[in-house]
Amino acid sequence: MHGARIVEFFTVHWTVVHPITAESPLAGVTSEQLASSQAELLVSVRTLGETFSTRVSVRSSYAWDEVRWDVKVASIFASDPDGAS
Repeated sequence: MHGARIVEFFTVHWTVVHPITAESPLAGVTSEQLASSQAELLVSVRTLGETFSTRVSVRSSYAWDEVRWDVKVASIFASDPDGAS
C-alpha cells in the first residue's frame, strides 16, 4: 500500500499526529537520512465507530519522499461571518 487512503464513512475528519520527542524513534532523524535509507513509515489506526458500534481499521504507508517537514495543518472547518460552523 502506498500513499494515503480516505475512508469515506467517517463522520469527522481526523488528523493523527506523532509528536517528535526525545522518546520518539524519529527523534533526530533528518530528511537526508530518510532519503538515503529509502525509509517507509507504516501507519495503522484502529478505533470503534460510535455511530454504528463498528470496528474501523485503516493502514497506510508513506515513503520517505512523502514526508513533509515543518508544515502546519490547516483547519478543514470554516466559520461564517457570525462565527457559526
